[in-house]
Amino acid sequence: YADRFDWDNKFAGTMMLFTEQFGDSTYESAARAFMSSVRSGTYTPGGMRYIDQWGSLRHASNVAFIAFQAAQLGIDTSANQQFGAQQVDYALGSYGHSYMVGFGVNPPQRPHHRASSCPDM
Repeated sequence: YADRFDWDNKFAGTMMLFTEQFGDSTYESAARAFMSSVRSGTYTPGGMRYIDQWGSLRHASNVAFIAFQAAQLGIDTSANQQFGAQQVDYALGSYGHSYMVGFGVNPPQRPHHRASSCPDM
């Protein structure tokens, strides 16, 4: 999949690291193409980049990280900063609901992941 950065696909991260380490235009071109593909994909009505139904916010957050790295490397700086910020803002509540436990407007109260459960205080 050329539109994600996750535990099964490290292509985008590798291209960012190689661009930073070696400065080769081959890697930079691949990183630029990846981000162009990501930015032109499907979005939810609230502006989250929709990549997959399973863990959709995880995917949006992962490509936001890659976008910020690309911007730092000078790859479509403005577009990638704007895209990354849009994804982070969405996760933190810009659409009226924060997805981070204990942060922002209307955050989750009972997350479904066992490891995220906290004892009553």
